[in-house]
Amino acid sequence: AIAQDPEGELARLVDDPQDEEQARLYREMSTGERERLRESIFADEERLKGSYGPVFTEPLIELILEMHMTTGQETSVLFAHLYKLYGEVRSFESDFFERHGIHLLFDDTAIEAILKRSFRDGVGAFQVCRDISRDFDYGFKLVMDKTGQQQFIVPREGVESPEEYLNKIIRDTYRAQ
Repeated sequence: AIAQDPEGELARLVDDPQDEEQARLYREMSTGERERLRESIFADEERLKGSYGPVFTEPLIELILEMHMTTGQETSVLFAHLYKLYGEVRSFESDFFERHGIHLLFDDTAIEAILKRSFRDGVGAFQVCRDISRDFDYGFKLVMDKTGQQQFIVPREGVESPEEYLNKIIRDTYRAQ
């Protein structure tokens, strides 16, 4: 209809922007585009894994698809950006060790949550890590003093609810003593 009468179709959309039929058509087109894009990503899996290995995971591909659908950016740009953010997470882990003498590692689920938050909030992953780990050095030192543990692997919960996560590991450590 748009190709046959673009001006008439535009007038109809302006008159009724909540048209359910148009919304349904848009959802169908979006779903179709998303699936075609997913297929093209997996058709190029070998090259993409070679270039962006750590970020070629199902949850992060979903994030890339979502960002593409939202922003219209090319998937190659989004993969490169996500890979850069991944590097910022790893850089933060090294920086944390240098500053505090504690090995902090984010597991895959935590990294996914950090990258999603970074995309959502429009800030770098290093900043997200800094924000969520404000009290990690203090809490981890308490645990380290009590148990000798020097490495902490932070799961998704440590990203989504850092204060609750930290309180739980401190509480569990002191209960075990």
